[in-house]
Amino acid sequence: MSGDRETEIIALIDRLHKEIDLSRTHSLDQTAHLLEMALLDLKMILHSITEEELREVVEVLDKRLPQEKYKRIH
Repeated sequence: MSGDRETEIIALIDRLHKEIDLSRTHSLDQTAHLLEMALLDLKMILHSITEEELREVVEVLDKRLPQEKYKRIH
């Protein structure tokens, strides 16, 4: 990834963090959740994480975390 693109993605990530906080301040929980999904997407791009790698991490965590406390929603 080029330095300029990486810098721009990092700036987007920083802005999204602020927008997520602002959304929560105004009780816009669904908006905050959608922005968090965009944030995850940008972080995956920044760190070259594939959807398959993310899926594998989720599967490992699903097996290790207590199911009654951390229920997946999908």
